[in-house]
Amino acid sequence: AENAALLTDGDICQSDASAAYVFADSKAAFTWDAPVNADMLLIYPAQGTDISGQVVINGSWTADFALEAGGKPGVHVCLAFEQLDVSTLQITLSGEGRMGEIMLLGRTR
Repeated sequence: AENAALLTDGDICQSDASAAYVFADSKAAFTWDAPVNADMLLIYPAQGTDISGQVVINGSWTADFALEAGGKPGVHVCLAFEQLDVSTLQITLSGEGRMGEIMLLGRTR
């Protein structure tokens, strides 16, 4: 998706001052040349909006998610999974939610 870099710019988009940094598309895709080791994905909804959708990692690991943020700043989706070497990540939103930031986390080797 165009502007997917907005999801990794460090701004979780919780205030009106961050409106220009909100990712407004319903699909985001990331590809890494060298796989990154991870075991957790955080998804921050923009400005505390409710979000739901699906995550696909490496084309095979999938998880559905839903979060009723209720306008609360900083509330986020936390998806934990077995350690994976992640080459691709796709996030598809259903409904009208918007994402502010994602964080793919893992342990150091």
